[in-house]
Amino acid sequence: PIAAQIARITSGELQGAALERALRDTLRDDPANPQANLRLGYALLESGRCAEAIKRFTAAIAAGIPGADAHLGRAGCEIAGRDLAAAQRTLSAAQAIEPDNAVIGANLGLVLSDAGQPAAAIPHLQRALSLDPDLHQGRFALAIAYAQIGRKADAAAEAQRLLDRLPANAPQRPEVERLIAAVR
Repeated sequence: PIAAQIARITSGELQGAALERALRDTLRDDPANPQANLRLGYALLESGRCAEAIKRFTAAIAAGIPGADAHLGRAGCEIAGRDLAAAQRTLSAAQAIEPDNAVIGANLGLVLSDAGQPAAAIPHLQRALSLDPDLHQGRFALAIAYAQIGRKADAAAEAQRLLDRLPANAPQRPEVERLIAAVR
């Protein structure tokens, strides 16, 4: 029965409340199952139940789930709860696991910037953009971080690079243009 249950979960056959029930049933039989904890964590995150989701992500991490997905989920909940120090620790641990993951680096930079540490954010954002130049939110955050520490020319250049990459009808263009005007 557990094999059939796992097959229904992994096939994508179950969604929403049915998926959550199946994951909880799996965890009742196998509480340390890292994949079930991870999947339930994301189901809870998507439904705005971060306190419980953090417990599931933490269980998946403790069970040794490979990769950094559980860390990213937990950090997402920590950010949603404005616990930026916890998110910074979680993302730093994720970066140790996947040092070349641009999403982790960009998120760590965003958290540091939001925590009032723009100078500390800059190397993480730069590295993330070197790995994936199309992380537009990371590029905007880098421009903001430069502006916050008084590097106006770098802020304008980074914002211009972002503007050059955005489609002509992108809704973010006016905000980027305002940033460029503000730092020139």
